[in-house]
Amino acid sequence: MLKYFQCGHHLERGEHDMRDKCRFSQAVFDSDAEVDEKACNACAADEGQGDAGYVQNSEFVERTCAMEQACLEEGLRSRSEVASEGASYVNPHEPRLSEALHIALDQWQEHLSSPLRALDLACGSGEATLALEAWLEKTQTGAMEPVLEAADPYTFEAFERRVGRRCHHWSFQDVADGVLEEEPIYDLVLCSFALHLLERSWLTCTVSSLARRARLLVVATPHKRPLIERKTGWEQVAEVLHARVRVRLYRSLVVDDIAY
Repeated sequence: MLKYFQCGHHLERGEHDMRDKCRFSQAVFDSDAEVDEKACNACAADEGQGDAGYVQNSEFVERTCAMEQACLEEGLRSRSEVASEGASYVNPHEPRLSEALHIALDQWQEHLSSPLRALDLACGSGEATLALEAWLEKTQTGAMEPVLEAADPYTFEAFERRVGRRCHHWSFQDVADGVLEEEPIYDLVLCSFALHLLERSWLTCTVSSLARRARLLVVATPHKRPLIERKTGWEQVAEVLHARVRVRLYRSLVVDDIAY
């Protein structure tokens, strides 16, 4: 099987959101995580942004980028076609994702307020929302009803059909552009199998905007990325690794300084 390396070197901005939600999802678990990270850093080096910790090799860069370009030309269709596929999206890794989230939330319960106002960003068909909802029902019996919102510009139909609630159409670019500025502060933003797809500059813009609108951020990822730096307004509090799914908890450094 041809390996699909997970970096954004050849992607148009609007296509980042959907890569893990469609054709490239299985490849993350089929490929080796360390090789995957070297590929992404090699592509970054080609733009003058490589991490100093990796020895850069021009032949490796050329081979990796050419492979990714071939994958894209073979498999990535127009945005309208991707959006239509989103209506029937199913995450093949839902069982392990749900297990990892439940284990992490059990450990982090003291950090979560009640009632909880949460946003599942890049929500897919609702796998993370349903996992969070099930955990809340188990652990917060008798508490006030939580407010669970979701957003995904591609899979909102699949989410609404499965979960039975409205889904915002917000993209990462919308978040970076400030779409949440008019929304009340969220206690928690949850993002699974998506943020690691963003090119570095867009990741910085997106998580910086989130740091102003949420107290906590939970990120589920199939490998070590994304690297969310303190300068973006987030401090990592904890991490859980289960079945090759990493779940990280971040605390906003700025949200409590914002005037309501």
